[in-house]
Formats: sequence, structure tokens, C-alpha cells
Amino acid sequence: MLEKRKADEVAAGGSNLEFLRSSRIRIAIEHDVESHIDRVIELVNRTNQLNFTKRRLPEERAAAEAAIKRLAGAFDVQAGLIRVRDKYGDYGFCGFFAMQSLPGGEKVLLHYCFSCRILNMGVEAFVYQILNRPGLTINGEVLSDPAGADSLDWIALAGEQEQDGAPERHSPPFFLRGGCDLAAIDHYARMV
Repeated sequence: MLEKRKADEVAAGGSNLEFLRSSRIRIAIEHDVESHIDRVIELVNRTNQLNFTKRRLPEERAAAEAAIKRLAGAFDVQAGLIRVRDKYGDYGFCGFFAMQSLPGGEKVLLHYCFSCRILNMGVEAFVYQILNRPGLTINGEVLSDPAGADSLDWIALAGEQEQDGAPERHSPPFFLRGGCDLAAIDHYARMV
């Protein structure tokens, strides 16, 4: 697969954008982070180049696991693991985010980190757009700026299919209508 990928990169004539568009990159968001807690701990504590918050977990395994379970179980936190696939294969869980909803409706990223295996694919910028560009305080040096990217038309959510180069959703959009009590479920609906 790596040989095929490299040959396709060369065939794209040096245009990284054309190569990415032909790669059919798809992401899926897994919200059951407790089932993959080892990978979450690894992403938070071991990533550097694409770890935007640089907030680490305790090195002791039990303490790190307890911290993630507390975070994932908080009513005002939405967490997810990002799985990346393209026509060359499955990259596995390559990213993690934990986003907190603050009083007043503002959302901030507590953790936002990605494995370097998806470097230069634009995944971190695509996820940032899906999350509706929440507050992100970048700590230290990173290799990309998720807020600086415009249209990322070469990535789609898993379950979308391309037709004539444009992603097409299988399910129609839905709307929440009612009182302010719907804000309690709004953040769940945004990711579906």
C-alpha cells in the first residue's frame, strides 16, 4: 500500500492538493472513549507536533485512566477519538479531542491532539471545522494551524460518499425546535 501511495503522490505531479483529493480521506468520530482508553492516554501523553493544548495526563496508568474517565463522564464535556481512513488503508485512531461547554454557550478545547501519521492531510483542521471552531489556546510549537484552513474538500465524514467530487450525505439534516432546554442536547446532535 505504501508503494502505491508513493507512486500516486509522484503521479500527482507535485500537487499535494490533487493527491489529497484523489486519496478519498474519511474520518469517523468515536465518542465511546472509555473503550479505547489506552489509545487516548497514548495520544494525550505522547503526541507533540500536533498536540495543540499540550495538557498531559499523569504518567501513572491508574491516575491517567481515572482522569480520562472523569473528563469523559462530565456532563459539560464532549470527547471523541478520530479514526482516519483513505483508499490506501486504515490509519486507526489518530486524534483525540475533549471540548467543554462553558456557561453562556462558548465551547473550548481542553485536549486537541493528533498523531503525526496524518500530518499534512488536513485532518486536524477538518475536525476543528466540524466542531464549529471552538476556543483553542495553542500551547507551544505545533506544525499546523487548524484555524487557518479554509475549505477542506478532500476530507469527508465516514458514511458520506463522493459523487462528482463533492461529498453527499446519506441522511437529511435535522433541526431542534423548542425552548432553551434543548441546549442540553444540542452538542450531542452537532456531531451526528
